[in-house]
Amino acid sequence: MEKVKVLILMYSVIAVFIMNVTYIARIHPELPCTVLFEEEEWKILYCTAKQNEKSSSQAVYD
Repeated sequence: MEKVKVLILMYSVIAVFIMNVTYIARIHPELPCTVLFEEEEWKILYCTAKQNEKSSSQAVYD
């Protein structure tokens, strides 16, 4: 049961972060993504979203 509580807590933290990113993007659409994400993070997210031919690890080192 303890593992379930930890998992719910982790998912809650992630959900709050996603909600904050959504609100910030709506209020300030001109802000670059680097305000909230490091360069490596947004590149990995971009590759994952676009299902690019390059692997996510290659995008970090380009």
